[in-house]
Amino acid sequence: SFLALLRVHERLNELFLRHQEALLEQDIARARERLAVYEQELLAHMRPEEDILLPVYARAGAIPGGPIELFLGEHRKMREFLERFRMALAELEVHPADRRRRILRLFDEQTMFKHLVEHHDLRERNILYPTLDRITTEAERRELLRRCLDATLNAWTYNEHRRSVSMPGPIEILTHEHRIIERALRALRGVCQRLEHGASVPADVLAQLVRFIQTFADRCHHGKEEKHLFPTLQEHGVPREGGPIGVMLQEHELGRGFVREMAEAASAYERGESDATSRFVSAAQSYLDLLAQHIYKEDHVLFPIAENVLDASTKAALVEAFEREEAALGLGTHEQYEATASELEKAWAT
Repeated sequence: SFLALLRVHERLNELFLRHQEALLEQDIARARERLAVYEQELLAHMRPEEDILLPVYARAGAIPGGPIELFLGEHRKMREFLERFRMALAELEVHPADRRRRILRLFDEQTMFKHLVEHHDLRERNILYPTLDRITTEAERRELLRRCLDATLNAWTYNEHRRSVSMPGPIEILTHEHRIIERALRALRGVCQRLEHGASVPADVLAQLVRFIQTFADRCHHGKEEKHLFPTLQEHGVPREGGPIGVMLQEHELGRGFVREMAEAASAYERGESDATSRFVSAAQSYLDLLAQHIYKEDHVLFPIAENVLDASTKAALVEAFEREEAALGLGTHEQYEATASELEKAWAT
């Protein structure tokens, strides 16, 4: 029965209570960490409902008290609440004055959130899950439940493991991502050398390299820097103009231009256009030269500055922000791209 998903509701309620216990103790860093865990597992529960269960639920037609739009609207409101909670906790760390009153106001807002969650859970218990039980076969029900619970259990297992090990800081995370990117760059250099010597390279390899750069190197890695690290450094006195942040941002944009050229050339290569190979190699070599210098500057200039100016609580907040970026990409996406980089390096690096 889909009522098995009620156990997930119980787990989520317990996680939110742990967050509130830390908030009650005025341990803001721990409250932020626990809220991040709660949010990750809540999203891991909601996404399969939206992508898998609600389309099946639509087969039942109009259900009094349970239109799909209502479930989706409540999910949206939960996300909005959580965004406000994150902002409030960040303010509590930056501006500790009048902390007790700020916490009391936050508890008031969280009471409204808990009422929303309670009504939503009841609607799922009394309408969504029984309806799904009614309109699905036993085999379909087992498969749907497996897909939903797999996503939830993956998040659960990750967070339980995370509690048992020492987690890296934000600069360690970004430095590790540099090493992953360098594996793909070695593969890209090897592909270019083969193309220059007239060897044939499958078109899907070029497309895979471009996709890795666009998604992992730019959206995942540069996204963490531009949305979170760079603004935080500016708040701590590191200037944007006339300093390393401005240089890094300019190089990000320059790199995106080269990657667009690579993507266009890769598509032309697949179509068999005569100049596609030279276009791809030219753009790729420009990108390789840029990234080699860019990574060196970050590893040896910007990141040491960050380690010196950021305190422990700010670093913890950055790690949480990075985790939200990973969650937005999808659970396991980071690991998939890390494996892809290793496979590409093994196959194509020279």
